[in-house]
Amino acid sequence: MFILLLNLPIMDIIGATAFLPQLVHSIVSKNRSISYPGCFLQALLVHIYGTGNLMFLTAMAYDRYIAICMPLRYNSIMTSNILMKIVVAIWLCTISLMVVLLGLFARFNICMNRIVDVYCNNPSLVKLVCEDSTINNYYGLFTIVLIQGGSLFIVVYTYIQILVTCVISKQPDAKGKALQTCGTHLIVFLFLELNTAIALISHRFESVSPYLRRALGVSVMYYNTTHFLTLQSLNLPMETAISTFLLATLSYMVILFCNLVLILTIVLNKTLHQPMYLLLINLPINDLLGSTAFFPHVIKELLLDTRRMNYAACVAQAFCVHTYGVGAVLILSVMAYDRYVAICRPLVYGSVMTNAHVMRLITAMWLLNLALVGVLFALLLRLPRCRSLMAHSYCDNPSLLGLVCADTSVNNAYGLLMLAVVQAISHAVILYTYLRILVACFRTRRQDTRSKAYADCLGLFTIISYRLRDVSPFLRRFIGASAIIFPPTLNPIIYGLRTKEIRGKALAFFRGKLF
Repeated sequence: MFILLLNLPIMDIIGATAFLPQLVHSIVSKNRSISYPGCFLQALLVHIYGTGNLMFLTAMAYDRYIAICMPLRYNSIMTSNILMKIVVAIWLCTISLMVVLLGLFARFNICMNRIVDVYCNNPSLVKLVCEDSTINNYYGLFTIVLIQGGSLFIVVYTYIQILVTCVISKQPDAKGKALQTCGTHLIVFLFLELNTAIALISHRFESVSPYLRRALGVSVMYYNTTHFLTLQSLNLPMETAISTFLLATLSYMVILFCNLVLILTIVLNKTLHQPMYLLLINLPINDLLGSTAFFPHVIKELLLDTRRMNYAACVAQAFCVHTYGVGAVLILSVMAYDRYVAICRPLVYGSVMTNAHVMRLITAMWLLNLALVGVLFALLLRLPRCRSLMAHSYCDNPSLLGLVCADTSVNNAYGLLMLAVVQAISHAVILYTYLRILVACFRTRRQDTRSKAYADCLGLFTIISYRLRDVSPFLRRFIGASAIIFPPTLNPIIYGLRTKEIRGKALAFFRGKLF
């Protein structure tokens, strides 16, 4: 652990030495010039620093995963020989990737001499070239996807495994030790991942503010039109607006309370750490994401009677709303598969739906969700915007796409493809599993098996009915809002009140804490 940790300050020294002396010299002497070899060397060292930091933080996450999840095998896996191979491989991979990146640039003749940042990096250097830089752009995107995506996947997977191990561990000091060891590491990694990703990707969007780019773009992109959008008004009279405000506030409080109770009940009771409930806990988490993206803005609009919304906040709301929608379909599909295995193949359920397999399903489900929605909005953010009047009272991708004055055929094709794939797969999985469950219920001779199957599946079928329905064009606004309002309210009630185990644990919790 400490040998891996030793490489972080080495990387930090490389990055700081490449950046700070030149910055101090520029501030003191007010001289903004730098030699071409000096700029090239600074860019190489800065990129080695960023890439190496991510790789070593990823290796440290893997080390903590072996130490906490496989403690008996730690000394046989993380030997000094293996450790030195990992360290050498990271350094060689980092240096080779960045040498190729800057080597592709060195083949060009530059025709400009103004760097858009306060320090030299590859995107800024490529902008000095007046030749075709397609290969550089493709290789740059490849390194971003490989390093950022690969490191994020490994860290997310290892920390989910660590979290599961800590939850199911019976050792009293396991949770505290894991949190103390991994908490700060995870914070540093996520900060560096977000900062590096935005700093690199922002260079590929010409409309990003140069000032924000120099400050490493910790906020979202700004476009060359107004930063505020005008949403469609709810058109409610004063009396109705006040009652709607109270109803929306009450609904949001009920959603928060019910979903948090469901989450805490599952997390705090080890007897509920079973595949069905590990899948179920994703539903209230997803519902909280969608309702929190929707309700606070609606409540503010009803209270202040304003239709203005910052563009960055609008994009964030739309991203969360679409992540909630896609996530709900994926979660329900995986839950239907779990009930199919439990009812139709009960003898192999314990060997098929292990906790490790369930965590892999959950990880794949969330990564697929974020990837699909992330590409959707990456395609949106590349386009220039020339309008500011939204078609809905809340933000979503079709409304934001309506503000664009460029060709949106790629966006439309991808949106339809994503919708068709997600809906088709989820419909196919749900219909197939429920047909098999229905057949199994009729074939079984045990009355308790039928009752259990009906009880397990009725709640899931009820919730699916709220999401898998045709939308009338005349009721699009109401249906769009109801898809965010009703499911988060009904999910915890249906699963909490109708599931005997959860209902009993929740009541026991409140009796113990309150009475």
